[in-house]
Amino acid sequence: MGDSVAGDVSVRALIELCLTENDRRMGGYNARLLRPVTVPRLARFALRFIRK
Repeated sequence: MGDSVAGDVSVRALIELCLTENDRRMGGYNARLLRPVTVPRLARFALRFIRK
């Protein structure tokens, strides 16, 4: 299996993009509301093991 998704986008870049977009979208809601936490935490944990 390669280090990229759809040709020129690395897995690391895709995860970072998804986390950024998640933060942007969730930022518009009241901070007191429940937010998804499990998948973003798992994605950040996975980034530790994916080389730059």
